[in-house]
Order: sequence, then structure tokens, then C-alpha cells
Amino acid sequence: DPTPTKPQRPTAALTRTSMAAARSAGRGTRRASSRTLVMPRRSPDVFAYIAMLDTDAAPYSIPITNTAGPLLMISPCKTYPGLTRAFGPGEPDLHYPTGRRNYLRTALSDRLQGAFAAQWAAELGAPRVFVLHDTAPCGRGVALPFADACRRRGVELAGSPVGIEPKRSENRALARTIAGSGADLVFYGGIIQNGVGPLWRDIRAVAPR
Repeated sequence: DPTPTKPQRPTAALTRTSMAAARSAGRGTRRASSRTLVMPRRSPDVFAYIAMLDTDAAPYSIPITNTAGPLLMISPCKTYPGLTRAFGPGEPDLHYPTGRRNYLRTALSDRLQGAFAAQWAAELGAPRVFVLHDTAPCGRGVALPFADACRRRGVELAGSPVGIEPKRSENRALARTIAGSGADLVFYGGIIQNGVGPLWRDIRAVAPR
């Protein structure tokens, strides 16, 4: 009798971006995301793609993996709400051109972070808040849910959420607007690299208390 052979398990590679590649795609450009995904989307041995690190790359990277199979995409930290639920116009369906969902994350959505921050503002007893964001998905994704949750909790908004000009070195005009709004608390949704340091400096200079 022929010697029985041990059944072979199907093999598959689990691919992960390098930090440098993830940072490159995180700049939010279609070209960077496409370049980073060339190998995973072309290899038949790849069954999952762990990436990206930055939310701003998601609108480019998810449609690429979605049309490549779809290829399962898992992120440890892309938290923008519109990737998995209705948020911006056409979302989340516009990120999935095949109509099949292929993206999941292990981190909580910014929608929840915004709600928790609004709860904290209410617990602080802040009657009126001014909401800022950096205009990027990451910033809007936490600032808008924060504003909505404040309304539900009875915390007054000093106006609609305001998008700052990213990386601006001088914000005195905006700081004066905030100081004149009567706000007791200022909430900023966004990344520190988009100029929040100079922004806070100018706010403190205009409204030191």
C-alpha cells in the first residue's frame, strides 16, 4: 500500500505594513496608499492586511483592499466613525465599492470618544463650550460627536464646530472669537501636528482664565 500522506493545511500569509509605510500612507494621499498596498493586493497568499495607523489614509486604502478580493483589512487604531457607520455624505458605503464590507478595527470609534468627552464636560459643570477640529477625518470624527452629545446633555454650544487652518502659526483672530463667545470650555478634535500648540498659546494669551 502507498504510504499515507499527511494532509497539508492551506497556507496563507498575514501581511503587516512597516511603520514607515503606514506613516507614508497616513499622509492621506491616494498615491501613497496605492504604493503601500501593491504587494498585498497582488499576492494570492495574502489573506489579511493589518493597517493603516492613520485615519486620514483610510478613504484611500479601504477601497483598494475592497476591490482586491475583497481583502480583509484590520486596523488597530483607525477610529473615524464614517468607516463603519453613517457619518459623512455617502458613508460608509462609498468606502466599499464592491458592496461587501472588508474592514474592521480593534479600537473604539471616535463617536464614543466624543460622547465620553461630552459626559466629562457635563460633569465639570461647563455650561457653554466652543468646539474646534482640524478639518481632517480624525478631528471631525471626534469633534462632531462631541458637539452632538453636548446638545443631548444640555451643554450649550457657543456655535457650530469650527475647523481651524491646520499648521497655522498665528491664531489671534480665532482666539478673540473664542474669548468673545462666552465659552467656559474649549474642545479640540484633531492631531497635535496640525498646530494645536500655537492655537492654545494664542487662546491663553487672549483669555488667560
